Amino acid sequence: MSPMEQKSEVLHWKNFSQWAYAICVVTFDLELGQAMELVYPSHCELSERERANICYLAFPDSNSGLMGNVQFHFRIRMCPETRQNLIQKSSSNFNEKYPVSLK
Repeated sequence: MSPMEQKSEVLHWKNFSQWAYAICVVTFDLELGQAMELVYPSHCELSERERANICYLAFPDSNSGLMGNVQFHFRIRMCPETRQNLIQKSSSNFNEKYPVSLK
């Protein structure tokens, strides 16, 4: 992928990232367990704790009796170190000016 295409991908993702931080594909292997196969977009960085949480929560803990692909949707609170990287400048200015009760 060229640098221009990568920049375009990051710009398109910027607005969507207000709703979702990343899309992850987790695969299951009977011998290896859960493994994160893909994180989209590729520039998103997840801490080891976040990766472990995603893999753990994606594990199908019950047999539904259905064969084939299964989709799981869940929300995870971001780790503090990741959250700090996402706060917009305007949000940080708001947080500095107003009392805790209004945040």
